[in-house]
Amino acid sequence: MMMSKDYPFKPALIFDFLTPFYDLFGDIGLRKKLQARALRFFKLKDGWKLLDVGSGTGPDLILLSKKFSKMKLFGIDADPKIIALAKKKIKKHNLDINLKCAYAQELPFAANSFDAVWSNLTLHHLTRESKIKAIEEMYRVLKPHGQLLLIEFSRPKSWWLKSLMRLQTLFSYVYDNYQGKIPLFLKDCGFKKLRQTTFWGNTSCYQAEK
Repeated sequence: MMMSKDYPFKPALIFDFLTPFYDLFGDIGLRKKLQARALRFFKLKDGWKLLDVGSGTGPDLILLSKKFSKMKLFGIDADPKIIALAKKKIKKHNLDINLKCAYAQELPFAANSFDAVWSNLTLHHLTRESKIKAIEEMYRVLKPHGQLLLIEFSRPKSWWLKSLMRLQTLFSYVYDNYQGKIPLFLKDCGFKKLRQTTFWGNTSCYQAEK
């Protein structure tokens, strides 16, 4: 989970003792179906240099490495315990993936470094100020015409889902997502050619270009 320095760090599953169970919760959360939906929507190219912002234990990076053998993959996450788990998994799979412990708001890479930036359900953990800063950083590290590949919660349409989602605001900074502001933040930070698809009622894939 990528958190800001302007408020207390929270582990990916809220409580630190749950970190070893991160992958189990991900599997229960239909991760594979989410990944499949995203890969059908996103237009990706083998050979890209791609950064995963909020990479967790590396499930998306591992999937991408298997789908695109020539892709150069990097990942960052602010949780050192999550990064340690990711490194063990990547070593087990014998993959060449570069991981760093860092904040989404302070990406440790030069401008114009990546063909694509991928981020899966990370921004909703950030305050509005930090969301915008993270998006600005993603824009900065992308090459001209580089692609942002973003998976995030979005505005729920049904009344029952709106009621259910109010509970999530107790544990994360998801209010801006549910107000439909993510596309506005992307455009304000300079992204263009925005494409969006929504599924499961309030989960969206966004692809935009620098």
